[in-house]
Amino acid sequence: MRKLIITLKIVTNVLRSYKGRAILAIIGIFLGSLSLTLVFNILLSIKQNVLNEVEKFGDRIITVVAGEVVRAGRDKSIDTAKTMTLNDVNLLKNQVIDILDISPYIKRSITVRYKEAFITTNLIATSHNYFKMRKLELKEGMFFNKEDTQDQRKVVVLGSEIDEKIDNKTSLINNKLVIKNSVFNINGVIKEKGTDINGNNLDDVVFVPITTYMNRLDDIDYIDYIDGMEMKITSWEKFPDIEKSIKALLRESHGLDKDMEDDFTIINPIDARRLRSDVVSLVDSLGKITSVISFLIGGLGIFSIMLLIVGLRRYEIGIKRAVGAKKRDIFLQFIYESTFITVSGTIVGIIFGISISLVIFSIASLPAIISTKGILFSFLSCIFIGFFSGVYPAYIAARLKPIDIIR
Repeated sequence: MRKLIITLKIVTNVLRSYKGRAILAIIGIFLGSLSLTLVFNILLSIKQNVLNEVEKFGDRIITVVAGEVVRAGRDKSIDTAKTMTLNDVNLLKNQVIDILDISPYIKRSITVRYKEAFITTNLIATSHNYFKMRKLELKEGMFFNKEDTQDQRKVVVLGSEIDEKIDNKTSLINNKLVIKNSVFNINGVIKEKGTDINGNNLDDVVFVPITTYMNRLDDIDYIDYIDGMEMKITSWEKFPDIEKSIKALLRESHGLDKDMEDDFTIINPIDARRLRSDVVSLVDSLGKITSVISFLIGGLGIFSIMLLIVGLRRYEIGIKRAVGAKKRDIFLQFIYESTFITVSGTIVGIIFGISISLVIFSIASLPAIISTKGILFSFLSCIFIGFFSGVYPAYIAARLKPIDIIR
């Protein structure tokens, strides 16, 4: 231990003598560790943010849409197909054991009337279990239930924005809402929820039982078909197998030959969210490129400064060897010096990386998560670079012969 302390004192004294060159080498390592720490922290935070957004609208929920979902950048359009029915819902529910719950839906843009006020909004016709799957909470009243769906009752649940648009100071529960010339009883109002991964605004919407919509409203086209279904699965790890089972059953149900394309789309909300996060890939790529370049610059800086120091300290090395220092001692001293430079730059870089990450999390409203993996990877990468940048100069120093130096 005493020998290590003495060695460290020698190292700090030497680097103090060449502080200009040492600082330049440290800056390269500092930028590399800073970049790596930032990239790992931001990516981990964004990943957690994706999971939080997905779970906010339901745990392990996937969507099967009738038709093909076409994405152009961040925009999404659906080429609808009228081939999916309630029979498909029952088929999947009975045949795929990893589907825990399932809810069909029909979505339409619609104008509703409350007293003298006309409101343009979205209508979602679905089953009673949709609310629990989507983790929707009531502001007041109650959701429609299984009996309401079975008996095709004219009941409606309002999104929070509809409640605000009506601008009614009293409770809307048990008041009447007119949908397509049919009078519905207002059962409940849901709390503010926001827009889900698939782009559905669950605040600017009215919910009605799907059986009521299909059988009791006037002027309904494609009465036997649904727009899609949402289902809760056992786990994300089983999603690939579940996806294969769903595809096989629906293709057989819809009579699709092998050479025919799917007339439906299975949406995994985590993947859907990632498709909208192009910036994440850019941050990841640029951050890692910056880290590699910084490490190379830092490594070359350490290599050059250590070679220079070997030339300037020939007399010191010769005296040490003459008084009994072994080649191993000289070699280790130069390794300690190069490692000290990298450790100094790494620690400062990690501290700055964590600090900047916390600022970014606060500004971007992201989860404040520090990646221990990123810190460890940054530290080990810098130690690796520092060690190998100093090996050759240390080897040269250890090979110097005292007699040649003295001569």
